[in-house]
Amino acid sequence: MPTYKFDLDILNKLLGTYVDIINLSGGGIGLAAGSKLVLDKPTGSVQDYYDSANSRRVMTMGGNDALYLDATSLDTLGRLLKNPKGIGNSDGRAILFADQYDTLQDAINALPADGGTIILPPGYAETITTTILPVSNCAIICPSHDAVLTDGSAGGIIMIHLNGRDYITISGIKFVGKGSGKSSTGINARSGGGYAWAQHCLIERCWFHDCKYGIRSDFGRSLAYSTIRDCFGDGYADAVFLVSYCPYVLVQRCAVNSGTANYGFSTGGYDTGPLTFRDCHAVDVAKHGFSVGSSVIKNILFDGCMAYQAGQYGFNIYHPVRTLTGIPVKLNNCVAQKCGRHGFYFSGNLNNHVHAVCVACNAIDNSTASANTYSGFKITQRSDRIQLIGCRGKKEVGTDQKYGFDIDSGSSKCEVRGGTWYPNQTGTWLDNGTDTIIDARDD
Repeated sequence: MPTYKFDLDILNKLLGTYVDIINLSGGGIGLAAGSKLVLDKPTGSVQDYYDSANSRRVMTMGGNDALYLDATSLDTLGRLLKNPKGIGNSDGRAILFADQYDTLQDAINALPADGGTIILPPGYAETITTTILPVSNCAIICPSHDAVLTDGSAGGIIMIHLNGRDYITISGIKFVGKGSGKSSTGINARSGGGYAWAQHCLIERCWFHDCKYGIRSDFGRSLAYSTIRDCFGDGYADAVFLVSYCPYVLVQRCAVNSGTANYGFSTGGYDTGPLTFRDCHAVDVAKHGFSVGSSVIKNILFDGCMAYQAGQYGFNIYHPVRTLTGIPVKLNNCVAQKCGRHGFYFSGNLNNHVHAVCVACNAIDNSTASANTYSGFKITQRSDRIQLIGCRGKKEVGTDQKYGFDIDSGSSKCEVRGGTWYPNQTGTWLDNGTDTIIDARDD
């Protein structure tokens, strides 16, 4: 059986880095039946150029046993890419190039019923005037992480809506919204209004700029069993990551830097969790770095997160109801530093009592909006069973935090254990709560 060699680097230029196995037998790029295409390095020169006379890209390879790809062969390869039966992932699904189609939606529509991968080549850019709707089992990927989708509408649209489709991957795309006063959304997974919820999705390495919402999933258990990781939001925003009604979702290594955002990360409405925010940063947001404001909270975890220079609260834990199982909110090894008001704020109301555990968290140099007014950790009236374990209220430089720990009257059965405070604050703590247990020390 004849064997043809092909340079792996050139192949990756064509197909990205997501092809595991290529075995074109019974035809292919001018190969005879029974031939096999083998990945190998060429022994001679490689040329990659654009044939302007014929409006084609040409790749030629010299050396012994190398496969020569002229324009005709590249056209054949292009047809194979458009034909799902010609070439595909190791799982057998199709691989298509977005720039071989008029729009990204056209490429998605060309996928077969079992889905496939859309490759966005380096520098891919498209202006969106109609919401893009992926299909299930679909991956939209830019291996060079520099594709740009721009909202070209007048008032702002949803650029990609997952629309009840499952097993979708979106990677390496910058979403550019319309900015202040407009309603641009990068990726929407919320149901309602004719849309259904999506599940088992992956959103990674995306950048949301001037989008009112970067990722929004706040109705009807949208985006369940999904992961959002290594994403960033800046410019104009209301809430960059609004993740609500989302059971079993992980938000990891994401960051927000937006002077207009009310929330960097928010759990939004009702019936949220289990939900994990891990190693996420909110910097210079207008209001709250991280916010839990809901009536039914089911095991929300903030792990290794940081709010820096939030306009109001670093972490706003606002009147979630205790569930029958588990603890509604857990904060582990988190930091609130130089926030305008309280670093960590726990607030209940008559019908909804907070139940939270905060372990090894630090509140540093907060109350920048008004010196000697706000505290590192604030537990308000009608807040129930807040546990602060191994936490520190600390002043290093700048304005005073009023107290390291401030516990209002009307709260009950709160605990401060193993914590420390710094005596150069106005006070160690103010405790007017009922049955509060304090086992802390001056550091």
